[in-house]
Amino acid sequence: MFEPSVGLLGVLGGLGGLLAERRATRQERRQTVLFTLRDELDRVTAILNSREFTSYLDRRRVFPRLPLSAVDAALISGAFSERADAELLSLLHRWQDETTGFNRRLEITEMHLFAVPGPVDDSIAEFTCALRGSGGYHDRIKHRLTELQQILAKMTAKPTKLSSWLRGRPSPSVEL
Repeated sequence: MFEPSVGLLGVLGGLGGLLAERRATRQERRQTVLFTLRDELDRVTAILNSREFTSYLDRRRVFPRLPLSAVDAALISGAFSERADAELLSLLHRWQDETTGFNRRLEITEMHLFAVPGPVDDSIAEFTCALRGSGGYHDRIKHRLTELQQILAKMTAKPTKLSSWLRGRPSPSVEL
């Protein structure tokens, strides 16, 4: 007599569990991508603050490139497919464009400096001005980096509904 009802409850419980598992997996992937992005952007900060970009250029150099692998993976992964992630996606695309352009400019400058025989003091001075001058490449890329890091800090600091619920719930007590 109750067998169909019990069977229906079992099916509904299974579907609910499946949906909850998918949501949890999506949230876990999203958090992993967010922390990976923050780690890569910390490496970018270290590179931009390194001696190669902050000291005076007095000779030909090969500059370190800014990494983009976590940003590329984040854009491809689909971890930010919700409507609330539109601003982050826009910033990630702009960051990818700016960083690609920055790395390309470094490559072109290095090719020019190493291909020109003889003294290149004027070229080095021009490059230094373009790189670190007011509104130069270095300033622009650091501005984009700061924007992106602020958004990511907000997103990784947000508690999830589950963690909020668990924090608000009193701890179980055992009564004897």
